[in-house]
Amino acid sequence: MIGRIVYGRFGRFFGQVIVARNDFQERKGADVAKKQRTKKQQPAKPVLDADETRASVAVTVAWMVSLTMTLVSVICTLLASWYMAAYPDSKRMPLFKDIMLSGGALIGLISLGLLVTAYRMRRHPPPTGLTVFAACLAIAPVVTVVARFWR
Repeated sequence: MIGRIVYGRFGRFFGQVIVARNDFQERKGADVAKKQRTKKQQPAKPVLDADETRASVAVTVAWMVSLTMTLVSVICTLLASWYMAAYPDSKRMPLFKDIMLSGGALIGLISLGLLVTAYRMRRHPPPTGLTVFAACLAIAPVVTVVARFWR
């Protein structure tokens, strides 16, 4: 018997043994050479924002990061408010809530500025739904801070 022993799908425990021939490498080499001859050059896949400049992509990424930071600060502010409603005796939670709200308002203003900059720099504008959500999220803490000062 010429060849090597290769165990089948279930291994040697079920008794399925396949005898592989020694010319396996020769056949594999011929198949690879045949594929190389018949394979045509594939065109490169287009990158998602291939026609955007690096600066516009950088501004878009900064806008998304600032939007995420605003979302986190708004969520922390809401959680702190709910905690203060459940435990009114908490002493440091109002400070935490105010810090999160102030930070969210500041980052929200930055996000609004980056939104305008991204719209001006990009060749293709961001999706409308994302833009509306981003504008509403960025302006929410600002409106809350302004409303708290007017009370």
